Amino acid sequence: MATREVRVDWSKTLAEEPATGHNRWHPEIPPAVSCDPGDEVVLATRDAFDGQMGPSATLETVAAPNLNVVHPLTGPVYVNGAEPGDLLEVEVLEVEPDRYGYTVQVPGFGFLRDEFPDPFMVRWRNADGWATSDDLPGVRIPGAPFMGTIGLAPDRRLLQATTAREQAALDRGGFVLPPDPTDAVPADPAIAGEALRTIPPRETAGNVDIKQLSAGARLLIPVYAAGGLFSAGDAHFAQGDCETCGTAIEMRATLHVRFAVHKGLAAARGIRDLQFARDDYVVPPEFAAPRRFFATHRPVGDPGGGEPLGGPDAGRPQRPAQHDRPPRRARRLDATAGLRDLQRRGRPQGQRAGRRAQLRGLGLPAAGHLHLTPRTPATPALRGVGVRGSRGRQTDGGSGSTVRGQGSGARCGPVGRRSSRPHGPEPGAPLLAGGQLAGFGQPQGVPVTALGPLRPGGQLALAELRQLILE
Repeated sequence: MATREVRVDWSKTLAEEPATGHNRWHPEIPPAVSCDPGDEVVLATRDAFDGQMGPSATLETVAAPNLNVVHPLTGPVYVNGAEPGDLLEVEVLEVEPDRYGYTVQVPGFGFLRDEFPDPFMVRWRNADGWATSDDLPGVRIPGAPFMGTIGLAPDRRLLQATTAREQAALDRGGFVLPPDPTDAVPADPAIAGEALRTIPPRETAGNVDIKQLSAGARLLIPVYAAGGLFSAGDAHFAQGDCETCGTAIEMRATLHVRFAVHKGLAAARGIRDLQFARDDYVVPPEFAAPRRFFATHRPVGDPGGGEPLGGPDAGRPQRPAQHDRPPRRARRLDATAGLRDLQRRGRPQGQRAGRRAQLRGLGLPAAGHLHLTPRTPATPALRGVGVRGSRGRQTDGGSGSTVRGQGSGARCGPVGRRSSRPHGPEPGAPLLAGGQLAGFGQPQGVPVTALGPLRPGGQLALAELRQLILE
């Protein structure tokens, strides 16, 4: 197979070499190169700020960067034979890192902007698989280079739908960068005036910032525009689960990819968003888990969906890391999110000192205690959860689940409602701290982190977490 290349002069900005790429998404941007499926394509890419944050950059530069040039992408690549409704498979063969990288905190940008209002910069040396810096002495970061922004162009219909969707979010007070021709590449007014900014990820991927997309990853992207029009840039030497401060270890890089076209598969299976998979660790296993997974990505506010293409365990796809936002405390307990059952195997799982139990998979902080509170009409009950001990009898649960203990039980109604009616065992009746917590009619259980001891005597509740479950 042939090798196709797009090389850039890293001493120049994208505006000085507009034929090598673009910093907006639009279906009418001319391709920089074309290839056949199976060809290796090599793309030299600029950093996210298009050279503004080089080794000589100062905090004054960090305080007031030109965000109109973010992100300079190399491409598009026209993949021969790719048509709307196809699924384009992008195999990441290699990401060659530059020797220099940086992380910046731009005032007013990122999820820590309220906590860190001042500009800050770390200059990294990328060498021998590690990033080190005199700005953070004693710290070294294992490298796992990947492209933060990687994806396809929308067709005109998706372009218009996306523009309307994001304008509606902006009208509601959301953080949105609408189309803006200032410093746009290409500068053609017909394109620059309506082209999408590269900041958010969308149906055709884009600025996904998913750290698992290093060499060995396979991206599966639905094709909307003829030829797919693949582009990439915004390379990262390493990143956590998101860009909490707005940046990772940013760098220039050279990307090697190979394409395959799955004819009509996106349309046939209703795949409308990025999916991706890999068969080995992102970094050595002591630094990352799980080893094998299949995942899908969905833009915020889009219903998304579609049948998974497949993968090592397509029946139970693991969710990818959330894009560009730190973990949030759960607003309510979803039956499908993890509370399934507390299984008894020999002694109760996680049991300590004879009467301690353990929950896993809640997706909630391990700060609260699962316990039983005294029954009073003013205390809302947690309903719809069955608790089964290793011994004892079952009482009639009516239409809800049941509580089974060593010597008594009580009805529980549907989950998610507050109630002033008394529910739970009689005051003082013992309830075995262990056994099985049956979860909302789900047939299987999942393992979960210790939240604390079960205490006998009243209604089943979650102390610090009660509001999360009942509100």
